[in-house]
Amino acid sequence: MVQGFNENVNYQGAVFHIQTEDMGGEKCTMVSTVFLGGMVVYRKEVNYSEIIKRGIKRERLNLVLEKLHKKVKDELLMGLYDERIKELRFKETRRAKGTGPLMDFLTEVMLPDLKRVFRVELSEPDIRRIASSLPSVEDTREGFLALFKTVYNLLQERVDRERYKSLVKKWLAGIPRPMTSVEGFEDLLRRVIKEDLSKAIGGSLAEALLHKVLSEIHPLFLKQPNAFEVIIERILNSGVVVKMTDPDWRQMQRERWLDRYRNIVDSRPLNV
Repeated sequence: MVQGFNENVNYQGAVFHIQTEDMGGEKCTMVSTVFLGGMVVYRKEVNYSEIIKRGIKRERLNLVLEKLHKKVKDELLMGLYDERIKELRFKETRRAKGTGPLMDFLTEVMLPDLKRVFRVELSEPDIRRIASSLPSVEDTREGFLALFKTVYNLLQERVDRERYKSLVKKWLAGIPRPMTSVEGFEDLLRRVIKEDLSKAIGGSLAEALLHKVLSEIHPLFLKQPNAFEVIIERILNSGVVVKMTDPDWRQMQRERWLDRYRNIVDSRPLNV
């Protein structure tokens, strides 16, 4: 039986979730992972095959598992992961302000496409004007739509409207619409993965795993454009899935579920 510990820890004004599991079976591996808002802060693996060879009963491994959990928790509280936490918070700040990923997308994707298709370039003042209009916009689908519309308003006399809309469809292809509620996210998640997951690990285990993962979701987390991908990774890297499937299956399902998700999510028309 896969054993483990799950604990929420308050640190630096935030709630961190520590999940420590014994993968069991022939893997002889324990894994402890620290999460912050669905993002992985730290992951530590311990192989105990040598302990088993020395004849220690598996039941006594619970003590080793508990010590691993406590060690990771203590390291978190001692500040050993502060640099990683700082990095994740910086990314979240940029995302919340909408001046990071949105502007990166503008400079790395949109500007080259606009130059290639329309032979037009945005001036530095234009780019600064766009940046100043984005601080209150998150990099959700709505945030990207706001970016596309702002750029169109600047260039509408220099570009063909229909061709610009075609570019927008291309830009939107990889940007999923975030869910607005845990219930809506749960419905979509089950629709995408439940059948495949049940075939692999059994209906009861699949249901228990989905319930566990969904119970840890905060509605604000769903505003992140990569929320679905983060949840998929947590499911595929969970102890029970790792124990009962092989890496090829997990990679195949990762790609299949993401493709299925993108096909299900509707695209919103851009009103320009």
